[in-house]
Amino acid sequence: MKLTRGVLFLVLPYLAGFGGDLAQLEKFFETKGVIVAKSENSLYVCDKGLPFFRKGFPVAVYRGTYIENPLTGKKKFVIVSQTAKGQIFQSFKENSLVKVSEDKGVKIGDICKLDYSAICFSGSKTVYEKLQNKLPLVWKKQEIPCRWTIEETSNGFEVLFNGREVYFLEKELPSFAYAPVKVSFRDLNIVLKPYELRDFKEIPVAVDAVAMGKLNLVAVAFPEKVTLYQRIGDTLTHLSDLPVPVGTLVGLRLIKLNNTVYLFGNVVTSDVEPVSFVAKLVGTNPVIIQKELPYLFGVLIKEDRALIVAQELKNGVFGKVYKVDLSGGQVSVGENLYFPTGFRADTALLTSDDRLTFIDAGGTLKIYRGNPKEGFSHLMDIEGEFGKSYTAVDIPSVVGDTSFRKLYFPPPPVEVQLFGFKGFLVAQNLTEKIVPLFGEKVLKFKGGRLVFVGENTKGFYETKTLRGFEFEDALQGFAVDSRGTPLAVSGYKNPFLFKRGGKIYRLEFRYF
Repeated sequence: MKLTRGVLFLVLPYLAGFGGDLAQLEKFFETKGVIVAKSENSLYVCDKGLPFFRKGFPVAVYRGTYIENPLTGKKKFVIVSQTAKGQIFQSFKENSLVKVSEDKGVKIGDICKLDYSAICFSGSKTVYEKLQNKLPLVWKKQEIPCRWTIEETSNGFEVLFNGREVYFLEKELPSFAYAPVKVSFRDLNIVLKPYELRDFKEIPVAVDAVAMGKLNLVAVAFPEKVTLYQRIGDTLTHLSDLPVPVGTLVGLRLIKLNNTVYLFGNVVTSDVEPVSFVAKLVGTNPVIIQKELPYLFGVLIKEDRALIVAQELKNGVFGKVYKVDLSGGQVSVGENLYFPTGFRADTALLTSDDRLTFIDAGGTLKIYRGNPKEGFSHLMDIEGEFGKSYTAVDIPSVVGDTSFRKLYFPPPPVEVQLFGFKGFLVAQNLTEKIVPLFGEKVLKFKGGRLVFVGENTKGFYETKTLRGFEFEDALQGFAVDSRGTPLAVSGYKNPFLFKRGGKIYRLEFRYF
């Protein structure tokens, strides 16, 4: 099939699996309850509660009856009149209290449902066309305020009431774009478009992000601290800093469990001994709950089936792996888990379809199928400069030897879905010759790239280097927040001017 070349600015979801998502949106707006009792004054009890009926939501009360179709003889329930308008006064899991403002004779057995005449929609034309026959949608216009709005994001659907998010429906995977025609993986070309959000005076170590209520939180790690920002659009507002208690920070992961945000900081000493810490967010301030832990941590799965592991590191060699439990609000290291040879927890990802991928100490991207309970089978290895970054420490080669080898801490892969292909994004930093400076050698890179590793129709993995942009010196971290926004941090060194720094970007992916 011949493709017409051109850049598409569309940011649409992968069309497969839409039915369930859209059915849930329809269910939210079309949920009906029944007036089962009168409470007091103008308060009535409706047998429907959270998450569909929340305090402050406008509702209407209707009278319905069964009417027989004279041609078929079948009876069908229909609404015949409106008996009241009002709003949810108080909501519970099983029921809610409705405060009626326009009572036209409400009776027990009347129907209560959300009150709306139109719902604004912001998103893709494909979804709009699928939903418009189910719900009274109109396109959202900036100059016209909307009481109810559905906003499609790359990671799901937000339902807004008076501009405030009241319901979020997550998609299976962050899905940033689609190809206008069916395309093979080999014919796929992806263009990367960055939007710089902020620059730094030192090299970032890592980045991660998570949503907490209305806040889109972004954490940027540096060797001696973690800085927390609130992201509103393309603006980052500084919230707080967390100094590293001891050692040098080499990795950072955020995870939200039971409405609590935890921060895992991987830290090593000058002797390359782990002294990591775990913090939790209190308001917008990270507070350390445990420190100097003798492990490096990995967050293999972030979502509901969260899997956090801890791994030993001795003399630069990665050792045993243990399951981490946070159910008591503290880190509890439990049973020994068995992973493939060369496994590194800090660079590992376990995908939604049981694909384990990690970058070993030699920089090879390794892909397996399976899970810790049933074991893993090897699929393939992909060699490339995946295992290097400016985040590195020196390890003596042997006792008494003055030479060193470097242990690198590259960004872990991130699971995504691009143009209909499931896979993960991996950082690739291109090495430059070591620059002699006053008798010492300086680690230097000449460019960082994002590589998409996707599964083709035959079940084999192939790589696609994203085109159009190369990060300065080195790509130090990449993350996708819980709303589906891709973020990246880069770092650079100028050994002759003794300058170093970095930047953070919001990214867009486009089909070419």
